[in-house]
Order: sequence, then structure tokens, then C-alpha cells
Amino acid sequence: MTIGFGDLHKGATIELDGQPYEVIDYERQKMQQRAPVTRLKLRNLRDGRVMQRTFQSYTTEFALAQVDTRETQYLYNDGEFYHFMDMENYEQYQLTKEQVSENTNFLTDGIVLEIRSNTWAAS
Repeated sequence: MTIGFGDLHKGATIELDGQPYEVIDYERQKMQQRAPVTRLKLRNLRDGRVMQRTFQSYTTEFALAQVDTRETQYLYNDGEFYHFMDMENYEQYQLTKEQVSENTNFLTDGIVLEIRSNTWAAS
């Protein structure tokens, strides 16, 4: 499924170059006698890296990424990884600081939150 710029919003998950990204920020500028420019600030859902991309087209469309949202409980940080437990099947996940991003300051033991995971196997 694809969406246009009008359907784009912060927090949307799109696929670019075979990778899932979360939209952090976006803007579209219309210039006189030129095609509009769409600028996106994106976070890679696999490794947490942030990048910016620019598209120049009248009809910019984006493919939606296939992601799952799971309710998890934050358990602890061992210095290298942040540990979470799936509230449905009690499976535990380890995320790096880059994957948790700037939200590490808000984590407290036992907090329940939603984590997005992509459906692709980790490479």
C-alpha cells in the first residue's frame, strides 16, 4: 500500500530502499516554476540511525512498512542493552540505546509501553 504526502504524518512507518523507517519530521516546499520539494527526517527502525531525504516530484508516494506493535514491559538496563518483556507471551527482547533513541531518559522499571517491530528478519 502506498500513501501520498497528504497522508504522511509524524510517527508513520514507511519503506525506503528495502528498509523500514519512522517519519520524525517532514515538510514540502513549492517553488515557482519548479517541482515541489519534499524533505523527510527519518529514523531507521532496524538500527536507530537518523537520516534526511529529499524528493523532487509532483507526485511523491511512499510505501507503508509492515510493522507490528506489541505491548511490552521495561525490565532493566545492563549497560549495553535495554531489556523488555512481551506482555502477551512473556518473551524478552534486547534493544540497543540507538533503537530506544532519545526515550531512554523516560524509562522506569516496570513501565508498560508499546514497541514497534518490523516483520523483516534482522540482517
